[in-house]
Amino acid sequence: FDLNVAGEFALDLLSELSEDLTVTGRGQTDLTVRGTWEKADVVGDIQLGGISGEWNRFSWENVQLQARAEGERLRIVTTSGSLLGGEFTLQGEFPLAFEQVDTPGRLEFSLERLDFGHLIDEDLGDLPKPALVVSTHGAIDVTEPSLNGLRGSGAVSEVTFKVGDAQV
Repeated sequence: FDLNVAGEFALDLLSELSEDLTVTGRGQTDLTVRGTWEKADVVGDIQLGGISGEWNRFSWENVQLQARAEGERLRIVTTSGSLLGGEFTLQGEFPLAFEQVDTPGRLEFSLERLDFGHLIDEDLGDLPKPALVVSTHGAIDVTEPSLNGLRGSGAVSEVTFKVGDAQV
């Protein structure tokens, strides 16, 4: 078969996956899919932009993604945005069909000043809500499309815990 998938789409539909999920933003594809169902060859570009959302107090804003399908691999050229009050970037590549490829995927990430205090749901009474700010960078190797297929390494460059005026 020979199929061209091109056009723009809204990401709001993803909000239907869970009542706790809210997503907004736009996407655009220009992909060509050729071959057989058993061994499809996908080539083209994917762009997502202006993505904002929230899932169980986990929030993100102004996420941008540029990716390129190159046959049997998907290359994430760049992904960036705001996450939990901080900034993140992600880039790398991984196989589109893991059983057909010998080379695992690798995603490199940087998380700058993410505040995990936003995720605390406890009633702290009169105490101010704590901030747990973390910065880290590293890489995740993807050997198969499951949690068992993930291996990662990285370094933490900042951890700050703050409640009111007290800071560690």
